Amino acid sequence: MAGAVRRAAAKWDGELHFIKGVTRCGMGYCQGRICGSIVEMLARQSFGMALGALTVRAPLKPVPVEVLAGFAND
Repeated sequence: MAGAVRRAAAKWDGELHFIKGVTRCGMGYCQGRICGSIVEMLARQSFGMALGALTVRAPLKPVPVEVLAGFAND
């Protein structure tokens, strides 16, 4: 996956949002909380400058189904 991030960084001029879209890094269950900093570091190394940070989308924090089910009884 590191190679895919480096190739995407070279192709998209280090634009993190494009790298995220092309590689799908940061779009999993954790929404980039685990891999986000690694993707940013690889892209920064490939492009040679600071690029900013990945943005996350809702849900910002996974919520167990049991918690959501509890709202049905309220």
